[in-house]
Amino acid sequence: MLKWAAEKNNLIVPMLGLARLPNGTDFSLFPYLDADPEFDSNNENLIRDAGRALANYHLAVDGFRGKLPWKPLTETFGNETIQVEELRKIINEQTLSAYPGLWDRVESLLQRMKDAEAFLNQEPYALLPRLPCHGDFAPANLLTRGEHVSGIIDFECCRWAPRVYDLSTFLLSLQQSEEYEAVMSSWFIEGYQSINALSRIERELIPVLQQIRSLESANRHLKRVIRGDQKMNAGLVMYWERITINV
Repeated sequence: MLKWAAEKNNLIVPMLGLARLPNGTDFSLFPYLDADPEFDSNNENLIRDAGRALANYHLAVDGFRGKLPWKPLTETFGNETIQVEELRKIINEQTLSAYPGLWDRVESLLQRMKDAEAFLNQEPYALLPRLPCHGDFAPANLLTRGEHVSGIIDFECCRWAPRVYDLSTFLLSLQQSEEYEAVMSSWFIEGYQSINALSRIERELIPVLQQIRSLESANRHLKRVIRGDQKMNAGLVMYWERITINV
């Protein structure tokens, strides 16, 4: 997909390959490009240009019909169902007495994941056209020079989803910054719509998709806990439960 899209959009930085460090850490290899050390989230023109960069990326990949690295968003919560009793046993074994309400929070998250699965497979969401979303379109994956985006990297999470999935990802990342102000979201959306207009339904679904992104993170964490890959992070669980209360 990268090679196909890069021929249409020179901001797409193709990955040269994957490698693994001696400690088992995987990393991606990209061509060297001169860029600013980090994304300036206070720069209005840069945030607007990020919106335009995403819109142009979506136009470039629309029409691709091949395979993508991640499963479609609609399958996020349906496959590999979390084993509730196994999870309860693990939480008890970890003796999280400092968080007496933790299991109630976990149950709330699990129910919201079921609700999210139903939402993703019915109207109006099910009617939105899919395209190869970047999957992790966030400031950390944008190369910048001054007030302009000079490259888009890290396509390992590419998946079939409506384009507002990428918008919700960027906005969620932006909102987690200590310097975030509500007007910054408007800058990004306005930048996107200057290239590729959003429908009313798409605009209305952006906040919902932001919460589903958080539920995805919770889902992955709980599955890793069951597999023994991670310890239960009670603080994160309570955070996810709090910010997804409207799902």
